[in-house]
Amino acid sequence: AARIANTWQVASAIESDGTDITESFSDEQWTFNKEGDATIITKEAGITLTFDGEWDLESEDEIFELTISGEILGIPFSTTDEYTILRLSNPEFWLSDKNDTEIRLEPF
Repeated sequence: AARIANTWQVASAIESDGTDITESFSDEQWTFNKEGDATIITKEAGITLTFDGEWDLESEDEIFELTISGEILGIPFSTTDEYTILRLSNPEFWLSDKNDTEIRLEPF
């Protein structure tokens, strides 16, 4: 868990068919602390949005669970996503989402 605690940026995001979607994450910062708190900061149409939540490890530390909540245009939302951990080493944190999109994080 200590290796997850950091501020990360998406170095690459590749869908299962090989499509590179890294650009859609270009303005994001993912911050996780040791206590399990999470903050995602992103920019949409020039507006900075901050979403708070929490993270946890499941299935003997093979699954990274991320719950984020906030509001977009005044509409509240909450979402929980599970990612398979592909690699977790200093300084790499690689995940695969439910659609087999590989997301590689690197320190911000």
